[in-house]
Amino acid sequence: GHVPGVEVFDVFSFRAELLIVGLHNHVQAGIGFLPESQSPLGRAIATSIILSGGYKDNRDNGDEFEYCGSGGNNAVSVRDEKARDQELTRGNLALANSVDLNIPVRVIRGRPSAFTPSRKEYRYDGLYDAVRCHKTEGANGCQVFKFLMRRCPGQPSL
Repeated sequence: GHVPGVEVFDVFSFRAELLIVGLHNHVQAGIGFLPESQSPLGRAIATSIILSGGYKDNRDNGDEFEYCGSGGNNAVSVRDEKARDQELTRGNLALANSVDLNIPVRVIRGRPSAFTPSRKEYRYDGLYDAVRCHKTEGANGCQVFKFLMRRCPGQPSL
């Protein structure tokens, strides 16, 4: 759910700030989640995702978007690692569980900073339902998980 003291459309300059205020629990990973050992449901569940242009396969229309799962080196800039199929583990598994359990996920969008375009800033855009998960061929030719995300009603308009 929402984090107390954080409003929809609050903007942050660093990913570490997201960690400090409790919006996202990873400094680098795009999918924040509770592992099954910490989850009250006994299954890993996603708590947040960051859309920041790191994957070629993301499609974003604001209120609804398709999010490409993590792993497989599907990133735009790969560090001399060979691309491979994504696996249904860690964040991908947690996000798939959020689909099955109908648990909303916080969405944070990264974009170039208005003051320093070479840096990113991060805007909290509210809660989204993870509606569907499917596996398909990604832009790099490997299998990727795609998650359809839909904005929860009752929030300020984008």
